[in-house]
Amino acid sequence: MRLRSLLVAGAALALLAGPRPVAAQFGAGLAVADGQVVASEPGRVLGPGAVLVFEKRAGEWTRVAELTASDGETGDSFGASLAADAGTLLVAGRNGVYVFENSEDGWVETGTLSAPDVTSADGFGQGLAVAGDHALVGAPGQADGQGAVYLFRRTGGDGALVGEKVAGPGAGTAFGASVSFDGEYAVVGAPMADNRTGAAYAYRAGAEGLEEMGAMEVEGLSGRTQFGQGVWVGNGWAMVQAPFADQANGYVYVYAMTDEGWSPEGRLAAFDGGPRHIFGASVTVAEGEVWVGAVGANDFAGAAYVFHINEQGNDLTGVTKVLAGEGFSGRVQAGGMLATDGSVMAMGVPGDDNAAGTVVVLERDADGAWERTGVLKTPMEGFDPVKGGEVSCSEGEASAWECSEVDLVSFVPVSELAADGTTRGIRTNDNWGWQDPETGKYYALVGMTDRASFVDMTDPLNPVVV
Repeated sequence: MRLRSLLVAGAALALLAGPRPVAAQFGAGLAVADGQVVASEPGRVLGPGAVLVFEKRAGEWTRVAELTASDGETGDSFGASLAADAGTLLVAGRNGVYVFENSEDGWVETGTLSAPDVTSADGFGQGLAVAGDHALVGAPGQADGQGAVYLFRRTGGDGALVGEKVAGPGAGTAFGASVSFDGEYAVVGAPMADNRTGAAYAYRAGAEGLEEMGAMEVEGLSGRTQFGQGVWVGNGWAMVQAPFADQANGYVYVYAMTDEGWSPEGRLAAFDGGPRHIFGASVTVAEGEVWVGAVGANDFAGAAYVFHINEQGNDLTGVTKVLAGEGFSGRVQAGGMLATDGSVMAMGVPGDDNAAGTVVVLERDADGAWERTGVLKTPMEGFDPVKGGEVSCSEGEASAWECSEVDLVSFVPVSELAADGTTRGIRTNDNWGWQDPETGKYYALVGMTDRASFVDMTDPLNPVVV
């Protein structure tokens, strides 16, 4: 493959699009900005979604801030996707896209991005990119899935629309599900086009908005490949992900900017790929390297493939497989998200802890090699136990719960039901009652994600996990 100068600097932004894990979703959105790792947790159930900021202090990655929307509310999906560049952080949620600026006081919300025709069903912000004073926002659900993208220019804290929105090629294409923008060129994915074969389109930004350059050419794709599930553009190069091509083996297609426009240069693939490898689940660029996530590798433990570029930037010199899932158990799908600033790499492990999610941090050592320097997690959400006396239903509430003509007798949180303390990501799913015929004691048998617990309910005001 001819590569010329694909990698001459670290990536300025990262694309985060595609299927999301369930549960709290820590790491569903990832960015690396100003030496900090920024990871979102949009699926919180006991409060609004949040974005967690981590910084390395005294040799340890430490949480230094937690960001929520100024109008945050439970279920707002704040942090469903992120994009960062040069001290600016964009955070998408159900209520829109929020702009944060990094200051002496940390990250501060300074404005929002919005458009008059956007509704809550449009997925505004699922595709998200920022470069300098401009941002590109996708709304893949708009107009029955026709989708659209909006270009904004910074005006104070908020953003002003530049020109007209660009609508997708047709209903059901999910145009705008993925976007990437380097300040001049933009690439937009429409992964549901042509019955999920997918498509991607190139644009050039100008004073009047986005100027269409045409579709990104690709040959030999058919079936539900979802070409355009993710995209990346920068330094005169572009990449389009097709993670479900060839029985979900997956490929990443590479393009170079020429006098005639974007020219296909070949594709990247896993050297040990196969069906359900899902190579191309994520892509990011570090100095001298292209990183590609493959969540299906190693029976869905996941991996990342690092393609190395020579000093001239015109050829591949090799590829390394990074098993970021080492130290985890089960189908954790490492590599589901990737973000970097060139010296720090953040890799999402969305399946860890029963889909609560984990983020692995890698840094370059003195020789330029990557080494793991941190594993980031968030504490489990949970309610406090209620024991020792009933809580009456008053004004529609009993303790932390809504109610109607029913009092709360007691409550045992998951943290107590899972006696070994490994409760992150654990959920209850069913329960049964049983009376011991010999002792007459009453028990609740509680089913959970990966275990069952027995609770002595003989004294309902003081249940005991046995």
